[in-house]
Amino acid sequence: MDSRLIRNGLLLFIVAYAQTTPLFAVAGVKVNVALVIAVLIAFSVRTLYECAFLSVCVALGLASGAGFVQALLFFLAVFFSAYILRIVLPWHPFLSAFTLVLFFTALSSLSLDWEFFMRYAPQFARESLYNGITLAVLYAFISHYHARQGRY
Repeated sequence: MDSRLIRNGLLLFIVAYAQTTPLFAVAGVKVNVALVIAVLIAFSVRTLYECAFLSVCVALGLASGAGFVQALLFFLAVFFSAYILRIVLPWHPFLSAFTLVLFFTALSSLSLDWEFFMRYAPQFARESLYNGITLAVLYAFISHYHARQGRY
């Protein structure tokens, strides 16, 4: 395993573990930073093995017991979707990442319960907005960092 993969796995584990605390709550809505960072990292994944490893790291940070399997399947879908999207659709990476974040935010809300989703639609809209803003800020920071390092 290379150091980049281990560093990304550790980052995902720490952020996912922090996600279980009220740390990322903004105005009563929890920003899904683990999802946003997972999507950003997913676009740099080279193999399906890396997708699986990073999915396990984030699922370990988020859940234990029965919730682990659901978190693992959810993040396997996130990483696999980004992996396929990067190959199939030659979009700008930010647009692809934004699309995935919105899709998986909706999927996580819908997976709870359809009535819950309909009753709390304004909360879903705020969560989508917060996740989109978080993605834009982190993407800008990462792009600026890579540009300064000469990687872009």
